[in-house]
Amino acid sequence: ATDPLHGHVQHVYVSEGKRGIHAIDLRDPRSPRRTDFHMTVSPRGLALAGTHLWVADGVGGVKVFDVSEPGELELVAALPTIDAHDIEIRWPYAYVADGPGGLIVVDVRLPVKPRVIGGLALDGGGAGAVDLDVMFQFSRPMVDEEGQPSDERTPARRLVAVCDEEAGPILIDATEPCLSQMARAFQECGGSVLGVQTVEPDQTDK
Repeated sequence: ATDPLHGHVQHVYVSEGKRGIHAIDLRDPRSPRRTDFHMTVSPRGLALAGTHLWVADGVGGVKVFDVSEPGELELVAALPTIDAHDIEIRWPYAYVADGPGGLIVVDVRLPVKPRVIGGLALDGGGAGAVDLDVMFQFSRPMVDEEGQPSDERTPARRLVAVCDEEAGPILIDATEPCLSQMARAFQECGGSVLGVQTVEPDQTDK
């Protein structure tokens, strides 16, 4: 949480594995102090969107906290999932890496009543989806059969890169959340893969 005028960080929220969520006051960086704590099941990924903190809480599902009062945590909703590892918000949806449950897409327009509207099972075995990153692919000019630019363009897409611990990185087209489908699986990765990070080019590169 930051000062809206100067952009200075005032509070941070920290997940402590198998314990809960800490709210820490950083207005005096030399003397940080905990202002609140809420016990949860197995907190992992956090996502702050507006005045709500979204928590991927392992087998505890997804927890939603109202943080409109800086430094305070008020639990306002809980969404059951299989084993939530990571979460990202791209309004009006949340994307959850749900372990064996794969990718889950959640409607977050009403934070006190989040609801699952789509997703994709990965069937990779093991711990399943453990990390994700969401990106937007802009529409791009197409070429004709002779390799020349044409008047047609590719459709813009919302893509989710999901890390499956056994199968590796998997790219999912989530443009239509209710109809999410696999775009590509990268099978070149060997061993356990625990993280994924995408890099979006500048719009000038489109």
